[in-house]
Amino acid sequence: MVKGNFIEVVNSLEAINSRCFKLSEMGIDIADSDIVSNAECIAMAIFKENYTDEGIDWIMWWVYEKAGDPDIKAYDEEGKEIISTLDELYEYVESSYKIV
Repeated sequence: MVKGNFIEVVNSLEAINSRCFKLSEMGIDIADSDIVSNAECIAMAIFKENYTDEGIDWIMWWVYEKAGDPDIKAYDEEGKEIISTLDELYEYVESSYKIV
């Protein structure tokens, strides 16, 4: 997947998630709305064309867990931190989980 497209899709999902959270704090729940669900379906379709399920899991971790708590970290088997930036996420899923 082209890096610029990857970053645009991930940033869009993060923006949707952030806005849903802010609206939720005001008592407005749109997380299960058709608009949000359809946007997520489009993003998932794009990711499924390019990455394995495990790669998509890493992307969703970034969007829904890491974005909500920037202190969350991911480590490899040797205890070394991986994926601390969106660029690193892209490189990681491209090198490890790309569908060829």
